[in-house]
Amino acid sequence: MRKSLAIGAGATLATVLTHGLVYSGMTLDASKPLPPSTYQGFFEHALLAIWRFWSHAHGWEPTINHSQLSHVEEFGGFFGLATLLVCPLLGFFLFSLASRLRMSWRWWKPLAIAIVFTTPLQQVIRHPFLSAGLNEPLAEAARTVVVFALMVWSVSATHIPAWWRPESSPSQSGLAPALFHGGGRPAQE
Repeated sequence: MRKSLAIGAGATLATVLTHGLVYSGMTLDASKPLPPSTYQGFFEHALLAIWRFWSHAHGWEPTINHSQLSHVEEFGGFFGLATLLVCPLLGFFLFSLASRLRMSWRWWKPLAIAIVFTTPLQQVIRHPFLSAGLNEPLAEAARTVVVFALMVWSVSATHIPAWWRPESSPSQSGLAPALFHGGGRPAQE
């Protein structure tokens, strides 16, 4: 039960962060951001804070001219890739904390998956959602859920239950052993 709740919490966090950041990035009016108490306003203020930090890190003075951020082309590329990388990783981090997952050496697998699907390969996941008619923020959120699910699967946090595995099906060993010996495997003779 704990893993199911942890998977749900991690997927929700990753999805909401991705949708909020992509949507606010597409609809941002930098001269009049919404109040931070609203969904869109919260993410607009987060985006503006990241933009200010990014501008100062590059030694540029962040300025807003007629609702346009300074150095928006450079920042947009950085922000888009950072959103694609960080949101699934934050969701996975919440999942691993909530499920108390011991990963030891397996930490590289989810990191590699997140990095791989930040490259142009992410279009493989994103394109079917756009073709299905989802708008850009929803398609990115759906892509994040798929990447998150791959990350969870990569550390063997999910598995196929024993009753579903082919080697334990009654059809292979006959129905009688499954009924009389309690389980899908025949009794040892």
